[in-house]
Amino acid sequence: MPFHSLERTVSEEVLQEIRHDPLLLQQLGDRVYELFQEDLRQQSERRRGYGRRF
Repeated sequence: MPFHSLERTVSEEVLQEIRHDPLLLQQLGDRVYELFQEDLRQQSERRRGYGRRF
């Protein structure tokens, strides 16, 4: 089986497990939220950095 097919199958299996487990679904949502917050913070820092150059 090609690697990308195996990767997709594993991913689908994991997604199905998460979908049916409320705790895993909550943990996934929390992690996505954390990553989103970190990305927004980094974007804000970059914007402030650009302003100092002018």
